[in-house]
Amino acid sequence: MKRSLLLVSIVAACMPMLAQDVSPLGEFHGYFRGGSGRSSQGGAQTTFGLAGVAKYRLGNEGENYGELEWDRLVYNKDGATFTVHSMANYDQAYAQGANTQANLGMVQAWAEGKGVFGTSDAMKDASIWMGERYYNRNDVHIIDYFYWNNQGTGGGIENINLGFGKLNYAYLQYDAATTAAGGLTQGSTRNLSSVHAFRLDDVSVNKGGKLMIGLEFHEAKPYAGTTASGQTYTSNDTNNNGGFAIDVMHIQSGVFGGENKFTLQYGTGAAAGLTNGSNASLKSGNKMSRLVENLVVQPSTRFGMQGVIVYQNFKSDTGVKSTWTSVGARPVFFIDNHFSVAVDLGLTRTTQDNQASQSLNKETLALQWGPKPDFWSRPVFRLFVTNAQWNDAANTYSSANLGGGTYGTKTSGASYGLQTEIWW
Repeated sequence: MKRSLLLVSIVAACMPMLAQDVSPLGEFHGYFRGGSGRSSQGGAQTTFGLAGVAKYRLGNEGENYGELEWDRLVYNKDGATFTVHSMANYDQAYAQGANTQANLGMVQAWAEGKGVFGTSDAMKDASIWMGERYYNRNDVHIIDYFYWNNQGTGGGIENINLGFGKLNYAYLQYDAATTAAGGLTQGSTRNLSSVHAFRLDDVSVNKGGKLMIGLEFHEAKPYAGTTASGQTYTSNDTNNNGGFAIDVMHIQSGVFGGENKFTLQYGTGAAAGLTNGSNASLKSGNKMSRLVENLVVQPSTRFGMQGVIVYQNFKSDTGVKSTWTSVGARPVFFIDNHFSVAVDLGLTRTTQDNQASQSLNKETLALQWGPKPDFWSRPVFRLFVTNAQWNDAANTYSSANLGGGTYGTKTSGASYGLQTEIWW
C-alpha cells in the first residue's frame, strides 16, 4: 500500500508538467513498456533466454516496466548552475495481473553543479556531482544489455578539458550481502565494495571517429556487525579482494545514417564481472575479456537496423573457462510514415568446461505503428509472434529462463501478443 501511494504521489506531482510549460518546474522524462501475451502451451506469455546472459528483447519481454524522471534547475547565476535529478521506477510481471502490487523504487537521486571551478580552459565546463546515479551507461538496445555501466552511489567530477579529450572521475560504492537471494539473512556475510572509475572521452582519432577509454580500480572489503532489527552478519576474509578493469570504445558516426560502437573490455579479480560494482567473491586469478560490436544504421526512410555481436570469455581462479557468444539483428522495414515490419533474429551460445554447450535461436516478427519512419521513433505499438529453439543442454541448465518449465522437455516454443514501448 505504501508503494502504491508513493507512485501515485510521484505521478500527481508530475501531472502539472504535462499540462503547461515545464520550464519553471523542470524537465519531465520517462520510459514505459507494457502489454500482454500468450504462450503456445497456454497461459501467459513466456520469454526465451539462457541463464546469466542477455536475451533478444523484441516480443520477448514478460513484464510491465516504467521510469519517471524529473530534472530541476535550482540555481542559475553568474555562470554557475545547480541541478537536481530524480527517478522512480516500477516492474511488474505480466503473470502477476493488474491487481497485484508492482515492485517500486527510487533509482536515481543526485545533484550536480556546473561553473564552480573557475573560468580556465580546463575547468570552465567541468561539473561536480554526488548522489545515486545512472552513470556512464552504455547499452545495446535490442538485447537490453548494459555492457559498460558505472551506475551507483557516490560522486565525481566530469568534463575536465585536457585539450585532446575530456577527463572524468567517479567514486562509486556498494554495500551488499553475499546470500544467494541478494538480501541479508542471519549469519550471512556482508561486503563494502568500491570503484574508482577514470574515463577519458571525446578523443578524436579519425574523421567522424572518437575514442572513450576507461580505467577502473575495484575493491571489496568484508565487515561484521548487527542490524537494528537484530540480524547479525559476519566478516569473511575470502571476500577481501581487489581488481581492475580497462574499457576501450571506438565510436564512429555517419555510418549509413547511423553509428557504430566497437568496444573491448578486460577485468581481473573483483572487477572480473565487468559490471557496475565489485564482486567480492572474485579473487585476483579471475579474468574476463569481452568484445561488443554495436551497429545502428538508417540509410533511408524505408529501412533501419541495429545489429550486435558479443563475445565474452571468463576464466576462474580455479581454471574453469566459460564463454558467451551472441549474434543478432533487428531490421525494420518502414512501409509508410507510421506502419513498419520489424524482424528480430538472435543466436546465443554459452559454453563452460565440463558441461555441454547451450544454444538458443530466437525469431520474432512484429507489426508496428509509430510516429515516423525512424528506428528510434517512439512510442511504438506492436503485434508480435515469437519462436525459439534450443538444445537439451539449455533445458538442463537454463530451464528457468526458457518459459520457467512451461515447455517441459521440449526444445522449441512460441509466444504471441502485443506491446507498446515509449520514451520521452
